[in-house]
Amino acid sequence: IMILRLYNLYSIPEKQDECDDIISKMCLEELSKKSLSVTEGDVLSFIYVTDAVEFIYRAASVKEHNDYLYNISSSVPIEKTELAQMVQAAFGEPENIKFEDDNKPKRVVLSNTMYDSEFGKPFCCEVSDMVKKIATEMKANPYVYLTGEEVKEPLLKRIQKKAGWFIKAVIPFAENFILFI
Repeated sequence: IMILRLYNLYSIPEKQDECDDIISKMCLEELSKKSLSVTEGDVLSFIYVTDAVEFIYRAASVKEHNDYLYNISSSVPIEKTELAQMVQAAFGEPENIKFEDDNKPKRVVLSNTMYDSEFGKPFCCEVSDMVKKIATEMKANPYVYLTGEEVKEPLLKRIQKKAGWFIKAVIPFAENFILFI
């Protein structure tokens, strides 16, 4: 048995309901309010979904392991204020950060030294690059993230989706018909 701990896992959301991690929530707040509110002094580390999959695959592919508990993290500390600046820069907005008053700043950076020593350290995506990708996606379809509507696909793609099952079902019959003739 092996326990793998992940914290602050993030991805590029496709709709409003999927904005459940800190980065996408900040991007959503920036998109809607054009300002961000953060707690000064909070330090976190983030891991992108594909990086987490790589970490998990490396751990699952070994036959034996030395320990039973491993942290999976990028181990790169990022302050929330720095993350807020990345988000606002990605949206091309002037810096407008409101600081919330919290007496105890939090530091949640998992150490994956045990994991690295046993399985090696895979490459991790840069948070700044992924923030730009999330911001680009949100700026391209703001109504999806602000109102919760579905992305309206082009007419040709909608027809392909609706008629796709029919075409897949007809092809074997058409082949048999042609071969019979």
